[in-house]
Amino acid sequence: MNEKKTGLVLKLKLDEIEKAVGLCIGQGLIEPSLVLLYSAIDILGWLDSSEEWASKKSFMAWANKYILIDNSLNCTDIELYGARCGLLHTFSPDSKLSKHGEVRRVAYAFAPAKVEELRRSIEAIEWSDKLVAVHVGDLYERWQIGVERFLEDLNKDQARKSKVYYKVSKFFSVMKPEDVRKLTENIENGKLEDTI
Repeated sequence: MNEKKTGLVLKLKLDEIEKAVGLCIGQGLIEPSLVLLYSAIDILGWLDSSEEWASKKSFMAWANKYILIDNSLNCTDIELYGARCGLLHTFSPDSKLSKHGEVRRVAYAFAPAKVEELRRSIEAIEWSDKLVAVHVGDLYERWQIGVERFLEDLNKDQARKSKVYYKVSKFFSVMKPEDVRKLTENIENGKLEDTI
């Protein structure tokens, strides 16, 4: 896959995730929107790492560089990672990290609720050491801004872009039925190079 096509694939996949998260939030599907967001951070962290697989380290590095840069979410990289683990592995706010007291669990506010109200409630019951309030809309917005900055950064660093695009070339491909038929026909006729 050439660089231009790979860049388009990356942009298309990120646009699809952004659209899916937006649709979920718009329909009040909060947990699915968070599953998508945390998975997207995992993917982007992996793309931007030198690691073969996504990891805690790659997730936290990307979150720090692109989501938590202004501390507007009032949580830490490892708290987001703990929230990700709880949601993706058990569909709950609990993770090994929170169970062992290494992080606060994340409590989510979502429109029309205000995150400040949730924060005041947490403070009122004196659980600020156990819970941190994050607004789903704020996390989504920070992710969107982070994606824009990440893509801008890639365009400034050819070596980094090449490394990321190599990983993008491993993404799933979706083929229309007519494209599958054409591919099969070309393979059967010994013309595979016509479809690659």
